[in-house]
Amino acid sequence: MNEGKIIDLAAFRRRFEEMTADERIKHIEKKILEHGSNSLSLAELKFLYGFGVHADNRRTEVDPRITTILEKRNLENDLEYVFELDPNEISLSNKDIFKEGIKLHYGNVEFAGSGLSKIILPDTIIGDISLPSLAEIKELKLPKELIGDIYVHPNDKVEMVKRFMAGDFPEDHTGFIYIPNLGLDVSEEVVMLQKHPNIVFKH
Repeated sequence: MNEGKIIDLAAFRRRFEEMTADERIKHIEKKILEHGSNSLSLAELKFLYGFGVHADNRRTEVDPRITTILEKRNLENDLEYVFELDPNEISLSNKDIFKEGIKLHYGNVEFAGSGLSKIILPDTIIGDISLPSLAEIKELKLPKELIGDIYVHPNDKVEMVKRFMAGDFPEDHTGFIYIPNLGLDVSEEVVMLQKHPNIVFKH
């Protein structure tokens, strides 16, 4: 790729980032109409899927125009392109999440009542994770990158704090961690958690 092309791509990314959400959608619709669905850039695909968006800025309701665009796309092909992975490195269902070689899982993950004592998850998960009681898990490896929220089991009050302070949770996390209300617990660890911008205590 020549230097001029690199500069053009950088300039486009800056212009795209400066657009409003409505302007981005209109730009993408026009581009698809004129050049086809395979013409979309990495930045445009990340916007459509909401990748890399912090929880505070997530769309609470997906624009119906985005839904229409995504319905005509191949999810697995887009994931391969955006994350530079092979098909056998992507899981789209909970039954495939533990397969050897899986690096990315797309979809919500529900472990409540699973009875699992060992949970080793892929490096990247796009979706919410509902954990079983952490006190019952002997080995836990959460993803390094999580685009979604974590829901902690209602019984995991003290255990949750210990796991979090020990650094068991994702390094790159754009969502919230929902923890059961810790009531009158005012320990140093709990006070630290209460100040964390990504942690929400459920009542």
